[in-house]
Amino acid sequence: MKDHGKLNIIYIGHERKLGGASLCLVTMAKEMKALGHKVCVILPFGSCPVAKVLREEGIKVYSVFFGWWMEPMYWKGGMKLCFAVLYRLEWLAVWRISRIAKKEKADIIHSNTSVIDVGCRAALKCQIPHIWHFREFGDLDHRLVFLKGRKESLRFISESQSYNIYISKSLRNHYSDLPNSDEQNCVIYDGVSPRYLNYTEKNEKEDKVFFLIAGNFQRNKRQDIVAKAVKILNDEGIDNYKVIMAGGIADTKDSRQYVRELKKYIEKEKLGHIEMAGYVSDMNALRRKVHVEIVPSVMEAFGRVTVEAMLSGNPVLASDTGANKELIEEGKTGWFFKEGDAVALAEKMKYILANKKMISLMGRVAYQGAKEKYLSERNTKDIERLYYTVLNEERK
Repeated sequence: MKDHGKLNIIYIGHERKLGGASLCLVTMAKEMKALGHKVCVILPFGSCPVAKVLREEGIKVYSVFFGWWMEPMYWKGGMKLCFAVLYRLEWLAVWRISRIAKKEKADIIHSNTSVIDVGCRAALKCQIPHIWHFREFGDLDHRLVFLKGRKESLRFISESQSYNIYISKSLRNHYSDLPNSDEQNCVIYDGVSPRYLNYTEKNEKEDKVFFLIAGNFQRNKRQDIVAKAVKILNDEGIDNYKVIMAGGIADTKDSRQYVRELKKYIEKEKLGHIEMAGYVSDMNALRRKVHVEIVPSVMEAFGRVTVEAMLSGNPVLASDTGANKELIEEGKTGWFFKEGDAVALAEKMKYILANKKMISLMGRVAYQGAKEKYLSERNTKDIERLYYTVLNEERK
């Protein structure tokens, strides 16, 4: 391969549904293909929404079933045993991925998440470089822990000589105990497809302010905190607003239970200002109807929904944790409240309702900033430069 020549890239994804990580994967694969690189994607399931979208973009998809090297910390007994057994059988998936890598004459393997190690192990077997894309804290956001323990797992990452991408400075700091050299670690913010460029001027004369919470229903997303804040506003007789909760239910027993609890609370407290919209296929259309978006998560590794909100001209009211503080400027593009504090959230909502005129101005500033910093073309170019750097280092 010549310097800055066209590459053969294998991406490895881990999701069936089009979550934030998989949307980034689809955009990255599509744009690398548009740059002239040969791209294919390996997924654990051949028939799933992620595979369907990739194939529609003309991207080759291989199906190789494999497990994760992380597991939910709340699992017990049989589920933990099944996960452990599946992981011990991963040698077969490594062998199959290695065969695909040789067939495709891969220059590099890029794992789209930190919750799997199968890509790294296959890259070691093929003696080609591996990129590890850290998109999650693991423990703080998704309540995941390493099957082998954190210390041993991070030692493996370091000894594998992988190159690691972190999607925020906050996430990089969380893995500051990873003993890789600085040259093997970089922060590259996620890129969002230009199709989310959706700026809409807000009507300051509307009687109601519409708040939106976008994202799957799961405990770490804290839709329940918003419901408690709405109860506080209701108890004070404030009614010039509406909260729309849009998103599917994460495919876990815990998430299904969480949604049942949330619905029961909303019904019990008669919180008519909340609309649970479920999964929405056209988020751009919905965002054109709202004014402010709420991101109440326990910990965001990046905050794709935050960027999507800004690209619609919607300022963001977010918890004061994780990457939120890297994306949002207090009083300029959004506001913060203390994570998990319904009273603090209610106070900020009241402040916004009393100062509706600033929403439009802040939305314009948010849009311009997100357009300059977080579109996918910039992200793809940064990752492409990393590929060339890695391959040049490997040849020295």
